[in-house]
Amino acid sequence: MQMTTEAILNGCEYRRLSEHATMRIQKEYKLCKIDLYILKYLNQFKERNTPRDILASRMFTRGHISQSIKRLISLEFISTEVDEKDHRVFHCFLTEKAQEVLVKLDAVMQDLEQQIFSHISEEEKNLFLNVANRINRNIINELE
Repeated sequence: MQMTTEAILNGCEYRRLSEHATMRIQKEYKLCKIDLYILKYLNQFKERNTPRDILASRMFTRGHISQSIKRLISLEFISTEVDEKDHRVFHCFLTEKAQEVLVKLDAVMQDLEQQIFSHISEEEKNLFLNVANRINRNIINELE
């Protein structure tokens, strides 16, 4: 039981499947997996758009985020603006070019969700998602 729980919580298999599913997008646009993560993050959390906000998601290190932002700027997927109140802070904004990637990424992720939830009823899926969210909250509470 413990091995199964650890495997589900760790998500190694899901991560591998997800990386495989997004590999074509990464190659087509010359992006890394962190680049896709940051694009998705900025699309979802439009108001929390500083590198520090991205760092707070606890997925990557400051150095990885900095390198990715530089790459995304050079590829014209994001633009930046200096904060009016604190000139040491800058905000990241998605460009029109990023929207094309996000549309393709969303389609890939929807296909992936259909694959992993095949043969699972809507009721079972909702129950799983509710339990997973509660487990995630418990983990976050323990880490704080």
